[in-house]
Amino acid sequence: MKNIEDTERVNFEYYETLYARRVPLLDRVMPYVSYDQCSKARRNIWAIEKYAEICHSKVIDVFDFGCGRGSFLLMFPCRPLRAYGLDISPSATKNLEARDWGRDRSFNVVSLEEFDNQKLLEHFDVCCISHVLEHVPDEIAVLDTLARSLRPGGTLVINVPINEIFDDPRHVRSYNIAPLTKAVEAVGLGIVKCVESDRLSPFIHWHEINGTGGVFGKLFFKGIRGFLGAMPLSVHEWLERWIAPVHQCTQLVLVAKRAVASADFHSSSLDETSR
Repeated sequence: MKNIEDTERVNFEYYETLYARRVPLLDRVMPYVSYDQCSKARRNIWAIEKYAEICHSKVIDVFDFGCGRGSFLLMFPCRPLRAYGLDISPSATKNLEARDWGRDRSFNVVSLEEFDNQKLLEHFDVCCISHVLEHVPDEIAVLDTLARSLRPGGTLVINVPINEIFDDPRHVRSYNIAPLTKAVEAVGLGIVKCVESDRLSPFIHWHEINGTGGVFGKLFFKGIRGFLGAMPLSVHEWLERWIAPVHQCTQLVLVAKRAVASADFHSSSLDETSR
């Protein structure tokens, strides 16, 4: 069993080092062209568009737990928008604070203390926790606070890695549909969608790990990453069908809602399961 304190230290050191690197121009474009970030953010946004009751007639409050470079918040298709972010890396939220979010948009940092002390109860229309839950020692405590942070009728999107091709030292657990749905139902949210996707990542990783094509191959697959990072999700889905059908899906996206009436807060149902 992994030592939790060691895992937390490894997570902090890795992500703070990653986001503390400052290249101003690169910082501006990375949230939109990073394949790793965009393949997750685009799937998360696509998954909730039908259920989040997103409209343009009021300000939407959106919270990203583990916001990283801010791809989910920056690409969120709503204006006006109040964006909120929390991250283990102080540099990540500092970088997002320094961005120009444009007209009718703002960004606010949420501290871990504010989150743990539940100071933002029923504050958000949408919450997102993407490729973070596998790093968290107490998943139920985090999910329960996220559930309570939602306004009645609010939407939570969760994205976790599945079928991982290597043992990541920053992870404290692995996931599939059963344990994730059990954890979400335990905090009283109703599940409305659960989708397995992303066969391209293992296809690219496999070729990178095995050194396909030598130096030329490395450059080629870096180019593929850059191309995919800038492409819409429909291109990813099309390429998955043609290039990587034999690979297992590596992302599990789950959408859940808080009941409008508090009396129904602990009801749940699985309306849609794909793939």
